[in-house]
Amino acid sequence: MLPTAERHALVGGTLPLNPKDGDVYTAPEGQEAGASYVLSLYSEGEPIGHASQVSKVPNVSGRSHLNRTVTTSPLTKGDKIRIKFERFSFGSVIFIDSFGWIGHELRGDPVELVNAHYKVISTLAIMENDTYTVYDKVCLANVEE
Repeated sequence: MLPTAERHALVGGTLPLNPKDGDVYTAPEGQEAGASYVLSLYSEGEPIGHASQVSKVPNVSGRSHLNRTVTTSPLTKGDKIRIKFERFSFGSVIFIDSFGWIGHELRGDPVELVNAHYKVISTLAIMENDTYTVYDKVCLANVEE
């Protein structure tokens, strides 16, 4: 498998130089035209939100944090959540005028990169209303399954 930068350069080199609005590029079988990553949060099996990133805390065993998290129900200390991180591959991309090349068709099933349980240690909410809560950071501890 090619490193990400080389793969993007290879795909970029095969795209038309002067695309028109609506042009579609389909990657050859066995290759992909791009990908999207989705980090979903679940509580008791129900989806409750998403985050932009999950990272391990450097030099601290069993601790992680979420960045820019949005949930439909508030998170509190002690809550148990499941994080599922998936990669969706695009078989084709479409050129949209004023936007550029974007994903057009999915290829294959999503690849699950992370599926783990955590306990909420601390949260920093930066915006709340009746519908959702936005957190700058959510501190987590790994939960043994």
